[in-house]
Amino acid sequence: MKNDADGVGRMVRVDDGTPLAGDEYRIRYRRDSRSYRLGPDAFFFEEGSAHVYNRAEYGEFRAADDGSVVLVRLLDADGKPLGD
Repeated sequence: MKNDADGVGRMVRVDDGTPLAGDEYRIRYRRDSRSYRLGPDAFFFEEGSAHVYNRAEYGEFRAADDGSVVLVRLLDADGKPLGD
């Protein structure tokens, strides 16, 4: 993965064992029949607050050195955090 000019992570190559470039990072992902997925399959929020999160377009993730990721928060189409 590599962040584009807007800070959105984009896949640049499949890990082939070569060293990462200084601006690349490794993430683990799962593939299903239609897409690639990373991080959790669900995001839990307080009952009654769905209206805050239904505008989510992006997720902000933190990646560990081993490639695992954790969802930090959801973002709207402009990259602004929801529910903060």
